[in-house]
Amino acid sequence: MKNPSYKYSQKFYGKTLILALCSLIILSTVIFSIFASVIYKNNLKYARSNIVSENMRGNEQAKSIFDNCMQICMLFATYKNISPVYQSKTDSDLKKATLLKEIATFESCFDYISGIEVITSEFTVQSGAYKINSPTVSTRYKGFEIIYSKSEEWPYVMQIRYAANQDVLNSVIIGINVPYVSRQCCKDSSYCLSSDGTVIFSNDVTLLGKNISDVTGEDFENLLYNGNKSKYITSATNLLNGDLQFVTLVKASEAQKTFWQQILLLSLALVIITAAGCLLIYCILRKIYSPIEKVVQVFKYYLPEKQEIAESEVLFISQCLYDKNMDEPTKKAALQIRKSQLYVLHSQISPHFLGNALDVLKFESIKELGIGNSIEKALGIISMFLKEAQQYPHMFSSIGEEIERTKEYVKVVTLCFNEY
Repeated sequence: MKNPSYKYSQKFYGKTLILALCSLIILSTVIFSIFASVIYKNNLKYARSNIVSENMRGNEQAKSIFDNCMQICMLFATYKNISPVYQSKTDSDLKKATLLKEIATFESCFDYISGIEVITSEFTVQSGAYKINSPTVSTRYKGFEIIYSKSEEWPYVMQIRYAANQDVLNSVIIGINVPYVSRQCCKDSSYCLSSDGTVIFSNDVTLLGKNISDVTGEDFENLLYNGNKSKYITSATNLLNGDLQFVTLVKASEAQKTFWQQILLLSLALVIITAAGCLLIYCILRKIYSPIEKVVQVFKYYLPEKQEIAESEVLFISQCLYDKNMDEPTKKAALQIRKSQLYVLHSQISPHFLGNALDVLKFESIKELGIGNSIEKALGIISMFLKEAQQYPHMFSSIGEEIERTKEYVKVVTLCFNEY
């Protein structure tokens, strides 16, 4: 069974330990919050940077495909002006066969071309899949007409049409292989959208013709223009004079895959540091409080009457030292403590007092007898001996030090017995 006074000796120690641990935990929590916020912002910034870069890459790739198709349109629109066959007096079948051969060559060179139709005043030449069999919407770009479907029964074809002076009898239509363009331009998170949010081409062909709101579950306008309020990180750029938009969007939770890993590492590091800090605090407080606890245990038979004394080791020890009703062993221990205190106090006061007294006598002798008199010399030697005794920390001294002290002693003897 523990001694009743033991709980008094632990009171201050326990409170201090709890306060220190709570402070350490609060500090660790604050540090964790600051670092977590910094990590989150940096990861978010990095994710946005990657999404913007991917969006620009896909947008430039799509523009490049459209521009190439438009150049091919222009080539076939002016084919009769540059072809030697058209410039000679050949029959219609030869012209048609030559044009069809040129069309086949372009189809084989460009995988994103699914078919071409060239309409002239003489005949129409067509090859591959170039028609859209569902309801369409069109937009214009650089004098060309971009035609795409909004039907869920997507035929996987877009059209680029060029008609000189809006003349249907002199026009070129190129069918674009939407799945191929999607694979070249889009990752799983990228889409080409119409102005109302319809998916024109995407890496997932099952989404073609659907609205992006149905895909993400968020309103199209909110998705593009209120990124901070959306659960998606979004980057959007205009494609083909703004009627079409190339959009890249990723869920914020997916964009920050490394965030939780970094938070886990940070948590483990803080747990280890906190545990080490707790152990260090415990050791320091234990070392500091150990002498107090030993003194408290000396008075193990004494129980304070007042609660406030029981809660303070300092008051507890003080009352024990001045209490007259304590038993004999405790009185002896208390007396020994008081004697030790007085001894320490005397050891500090006596040398200073004696040194000051010698200095007073020395100055008085100088005032009465002048500088260099024998009393001044003797007092100076004695004062030096006293200071050395105060400052000397070891029990033994060197032979050189003893010789110096002997010389000083001889000087004092010489002053005393100079006449003999």
